[in-house]
Parts: sequence; C-alpha cells; structure tokens
Amino acid sequence: MTAVEHVPMTRPKYNRLQNELTALRSRPSVEVADDLVDTGEDLLGYRARRARIRHLERLLARAKHPKRDAVAEPGKLVTVRYDDSGRTETFMLGGYGACDTDKKIYPLRSPIGRAVVGARVGERRQVLTPEGAAVPVTLIDIDAGGR
Repeated sequence: MTAVEHVPMTRPKYNRLQNELTALRSRPSVEVADDLVDTGEDLLGYRARRARIRHLERLLARAKHPKRDAVAEPGKLVTVRYDDSGRTETFMLGGYGACDTDKKIYPLRSPIGRAVVGARVGERRQVLTPEGAAVPVTLIDIDAGGR
C-alpha cells in the first residue's frame, strides 16, 4: 500500500477548483446516448467533463493547505532580502496552484526555492547560483495566504 502524496495548494486555488467541480457536477448528466441530443453535449465533451470531475476530486482530496506558521513552504508568499545589495524581492514558492497569482513564482527546484524552503523569518540562507556562487539572503516575511 502506498502513502497518499499531498499536493501543496493555496486556499484561493483550492476554492477555485472546488467551484469548478461544483459547476461541472451541476450540469445535467447523460444517462443514455439519446440524452446527448437533449443536452447538446457530444460524447467526447461528456467524457472530457467526467474525466475532469474525477481529476478534480482526486486533486482536492490530496490538497494540503499552507499552515499559518512562519515557515517558508509551497504556496506561501515570501519576501527575502539579498544581503549583499540590500534589495528585497517578494515571490511565491512554487507548488500546485501557485499559478493563480499575479506575483512572481519560483519553483522549489530553483536555486532560491531550494534555499528558502523550510526557512523561518529572520533566518539567513545561501542561494547557490548555477555558476557556483553563494548569494546570502535573509527571509524577512512570510504570507501564508499566498496573496
């Protein structure tokens, strides 16, 4: 038996997918092929809708919302200060559902993502660039809401 893998997801993304699922479920169901004519939906469209419903159900069942603590993790909006220059940058740590924001997104596999994931506010980390340089950054804020 395998363990269920959780999918990090922001609360707004979860709500959007839940609303989509509700809308898909509220459409009339096709009982027999003759009903396709009545609903105006073709068989491929019906099958695609059923597949999307199953996908959303599985996805929402595995969704894990960011906790409201001060640890940088997927789906959270974080602000870092580049210690060498003093410049600050705010971005979302990538995870499923991160694309529903207008903020900059860095995947967990990116150098900055690897450096700050798991960090707490005030913690200093080293970002290892592809060229091999270590850039010191300090995590200065975490917004668990992701917006």
